[in-house]
Amino acid sequence: MTDLILCLGFVAAAQFGTRHALVLYDFSPSTRTTDLERIFEKFGDHGVAIRWVNDTSALAVFRTPSAGNFILTAISNYIRV
Repeated sequence: MTDLILCLGFVAAAQFGTRHALVLYDFSPSTRTTDLERIFEKFGDHGVAIRWVNDTSALAVFRTPSAGNFILTAISNYIRV
């Protein structure tokens, strides 16, 4: 899926204590886990795991907060933030 458009943002760190997760949302219900994983492949191996919330939102969970921040900075030019 090359035309995948989604929105993302950091999970509220102060409220949930999760600076290593990005919220992915506003994409088609037909989107698959592999479609989301392909987005992050382009930016190297940062240990991302996709965890679904519902049909149109998921969490991208990274090994470390610095990996999540790196990805957020790197992909902000490609998708809506």
